[in-house]
Amino acid sequence: GFGEAWGAALWDHSITTAYLSKKIATLETGDPGISNSAFTAGLLHDSGRLILATCLPEEYGRLLQGPAQNPSPLWLREKDALGASHQEVGAYLLGIWGLPDDIVGAVALHHIPSTSIVQGGFSPLAAVHIAEALLSEGEEGRNDSESPPWDVGFLRSSGIPEHGDQWVRLYQETVGEGQDEI
Repeated sequence: GFGEAWGAALWDHSITTAYLSKKIATLETGDPGISNSAFTAGLLHDSGRLILATCLPEEYGRLLQGPAQNPSPLWLREKDALGASHQEVGAYLLGIWGLPDDIVGAVALHHIPSTSIVQGGFSPLAAVHIAEALLSEGEEGRNDSESPPWDVGFLRSSGIPEHGDQWVRLYQETVGEGQDEI
């Protein structure tokens, strides 16, 4: 089932993604509006996981145990098994609630930013995508220095310069701060 430990881990990941997204957006734009939207989008980016776990506990529980049999990313396994991914489910609800389009778009596309029809310039989507990529790489223990974890094509097509070393430094600072301090 989905006990307290699962909820705590989801919260820790979400709040860390929020702070890292905000730091990356602040570094890249200096715009408080974009930074605050990046924080909100980062906080809510996995809200669909909570919805799926609440509404479909047995089915979703099986999906979470599935990486050994199917190494595909979770969002692809969700789409195959349930017909929708956590980012689509979360974005749908946030859209119904009337959250701003840039936040809904960041939640909807954080794993697949290249599919966004809105490209050009730094956005909450870019911040959440970069933060999620860094955190996922760190959580899974991957250290493939040959290729960055973010979507280079998306960044290029959006005119966003890669500041990988600075993003990694922000990641290390954010993760190193611990949940008590952030």
